Amino acid sequence: MRRNVFLKSAARKPLKSLIVFLLIGVSSFGFMVKLVEYMVVTGETAKLEEYYKPVGRLRPESVEADSTAEGAKLLKTDPAVDYLDINREYIGVIDGIPAGDADNTLNDLKNISYFYGTVISNPDLMEDKDYGYSGPGTSGNYTYLSNVNVRIDEAVAGFEENIPVGEEVTIKYFSDFKPESLPKKGEQYLWRAEITRHSFGYFGDTVLAFRAVGMGDGTYFYPVEDGEPQIANPDIVVDMKTRMESVYNSIMVTAKDMTRMPSFSDTFYIEKGRALNRTDDMNKNQVCVIHKTFAEKRGLDIGDKLQIKIHEGINTTFSTDKALEEAGLNVEDMASWGDSEWTQYNALVKNEPRVISECQWDGGSTDVNLEIVGIYNSYDEKTGSIGYEAKIYMPDSLVPAEWPSWINMYNFTFILKSADHMDAFMEGTGAMLEEIGCVPEFEKNGWEDFKAAVGPLRQSVFTGVIVFALILTAVMAFGVIFFIYIHKSSWTMVRLLGK
Repeated sequence: MRRNVFLKSAARKPLKSLIVFLLIGVSSFGFMVKLVEYMVVTGETAKLEEYYKPVGRLRPESVEADSTAEGAKLLKTDPAVDYLDINREYIGVIDGIPAGDADNTLNDLKNISYFYGTVISNPDLMEDKDYGYSGPGTSGNYTYLSNVNVRIDEAVAGFEENIPVGEEVTIKYFSDFKPESLPKKGEQYLWRAEITRHSFGYFGDTVLAFRAVGMGDGTYFYPVEDGEPQIANPDIVVDMKTRMESVYNSIMVTAKDMTRMPSFSDTFYIEKGRALNRTDDMNKNQVCVIHKTFAEKRGLDIGDKLQIKIHEGINTTFSTDKALEEAGLNVEDMASWGDSEWTQYNALVKNEPRVISECQWDGGSTDVNLEIVGIYNSYDEKTGSIGYEAKIYMPDSLVPAEWPSWINMYNFTFILKSADHMDAFMEGTGAMLEEIGCVPEFEKNGWEDFKAAVGPLRQSVFTGVIVFALILTAVMAFGVIFFIYIHKSSWTMVRLLGK
């Protein structure tokens, strides 16, 4: 077995050899520490940069001629744009759980309720006075006001909390003509009513108010015989069925990243749980964020699941629309109407209330089972949530991409890949957007302060890597020279032995 001359020589001079190896080890360790530090700092600050991606909105120069949709087409062609977030809205039918907008039924499918009620006192009819609505083209308000005290026997269609079964209520109904007949005391009728909540003072209690609306054939109620309502207008059957089902309808709003939605954060905040993020959309996570009112009314909380069928569209025809069409009135031309058109319109609207004559789902549908991960609320709890109680936010990727979307200045944002692209974007696509009357505006997110803080930090750790790399190189070179120097006698012996 041949012995290694250099190892034996190193063993004879352990202190000098140890010094060489320690110098190389310490400098190598320092270099590796700085390299790891640089990688960690660079990686973590890169993650933080995601938060500072510029979030932009388009502001049309003319509200009447909203050019947001045209601007969106330009943004799709810009490589500096990371993605567009269009908050598409569709109707979702929740399995077994009524929606959350019982207090503010602004939706045309939910603003009318049906119930059976027994008259408990003789109706009170007032006349020769002006009541109710007054608008363009009217020579006066409603002439007749009837008050009927009714005990509600059974809810037929509408939110149960708005139809207090067993309680006595006063139903008002207005008309331009003297009713041919009034409901009789002790008789049961089918009522079609608009139920609203009135508040006394900003923080006062609310009470239910009942206003009967016509059945579309000049009457305000149908008698009930042997448990069956004597319905004269066949459209009422469709109207009642549609409104019975619509209490389960919610508005499904898609989002690619709620944390970058100024239209949301300007008015709402996450009270519990979390908002939807970009990962939810990219991974098609079956999650959602619901309104506080919806959660409280239906006993829902974080972790609960909602089985929902989402529909691409819905076609609804009202009897009023038919009447207006037959009269030759186009509601899209309202701005140019004169007194005669308004007079005719008001007569039709008041005497032909909006009865649904046809309603059917349009297009495709998709089923989702969404887990609630967040509950949101309005900064102004009293008025800021009106119309939003039935809105459920979900990842955009859960809805087919080919479904239509209506882009406007309120439901659209775009995100740049990096704030470093801002200047180039404004010089290129930004200028083209302004040419078509669509001004890009970006949210302030503190990018300049972040950049000012992170820049020196990155430069410092990078400098540390370079310095320790040079030190390691110098130590390695010194170690080689020093090792050869202290073992030069061994080199001489090797050469003499011819090895």
